[in-house]
Amino acid sequence: MPQELSGKTRSRVESKRQIMKLLHLKGPMSRTDIMKTLSIPKPTITRIIEELLAKGLVIETGYYDTTVGRKPVFVDINPNAYYCIGVNISRYTIHCVLVDFKLNIVSERMHNVNVRTFLQGLPENVDDYVSLIIKNIEKVINDAGIQKERILGIGLGSPGFVNTNEGIIHDFALMGIMKDLPIGKILSRYFGMKVIIDNNANARALNAYWCDMQTAYDNMIFIICSEGIGSGIIVNGEIMRGYNNYSGEIGHTTLNITGKRCHCGKFGCLETYCSHEAIEKIVDEQLKLGKQSNLQKLVKQGKKITFDCICASACEGDLLCVEVFEYAAAALGAGIANLLAVLNTQAVFLSGTLFDKFPAFYDMVIRNVKSRLPPALPKQPDFILQKVSGTHYSSGAAALIHRYYFENEVF
Repeated sequence: MPQELSGKTRSRVESKRQIMKLLHLKGPMSRTDIMKTLSIPKPTITRIIEELLAKGLVIETGYYDTTVGRKPVFVDINPNAYYCIGVNISRYTIHCVLVDFKLNIVSERMHNVNVRTFLQGLPENVDDYVSLIIKNIEKVINDAGIQKERILGIGLGSPGFVNTNEGIIHDFALMGIMKDLPIGKILSRYFGMKVIIDNNANARALNAYWCDMQTAYDNMIFIICSEGIGSGIIVNGEIMRGYNNYSGEIGHTTLNITGKRCHCGKFGCLETYCSHEAIEKIVDEQLKLGKQSNLQKLVKQGKKITFDCICASACEGDLLCVEVFEYAAAALGAGIANLLAVLNTQAVFLSGTLFDKFPAFYDMVIRNVKSRLPPALPKQPDFILQKVSGTHYSSGAAALIHRYYFENEVF
């Protein structure tokens, strides 16, 4: 008899999870539509919805007009039920958001900081950097005026090698600084709430799946091409983590075994062809060889050739800059094609400053990917461009907590 009750309890809990996830993905919906979608008996649906209403997890959003019969009452996730915090740290920024239960941004903070300069190679400066993260989290909480008891937790995305199980940044952006930092435990101890950390490419992929395109692609790759090259991979609706949480580092796959030395220590990594730093170096080398370019004017003036001015010149049609982007696109296209040959996903999302600041780069990359895909591939993936947004990365970090709650909470 106890086993039967336990089974019924598990079944009821699972039904609640299914209803909550469905409302997150498809809401608002009527009770009848929920019943038809999930094949759960209507009396069970009615009891569960009443219970969720009483707990404040869902709300009734009004009536839907029909030509015949009673007007159905729609229910949806209550945006004010709970909140989540998302933090994205990169080489140059700390960005924090506080989102409601429907992942709408309630408050946000952006703090500009050059991590390499800030740390200056001194281990003790890491404590100051962590304090900076904490202060920005406190600011988004205070700005929103939300009690900590109503916050489910903190999600944090970081570039580089991250162990999400242990909450450790093993190597921030593979720069050799901020190594083996137990940021998860530090934040959890300070704020007294759950903390989940992940590679920011995984967080960005989760944002595209859980928040944007969740019903369209259960298998997808999210490529980031900016300061570095990273990827988040979704397989059957789950982030592919690999052994010891190390996967998706497409930027450090080898394209040329005799290529340039990467800052990771290897030679010929993809990142040595198409990151900010790589493009700057290639252009600088070509200018020193005497290649013609409008950028020669800046060189004569003693000014530094930056990624931004290279992009601006490429947009104006400067032949050298366009040629370098073509070279970078060929490398990135080969890297993505290699990944697709192994994974064969439904879609590839492309994002990053290389696409935003030189829009023609997207078509260059897609052309190169398609030319290198295995001929036997039954169907080419969909390609989707997503512009870099100040909130997408940090919202993806918040989604780490949001999805955990929907997957694991006993409502």
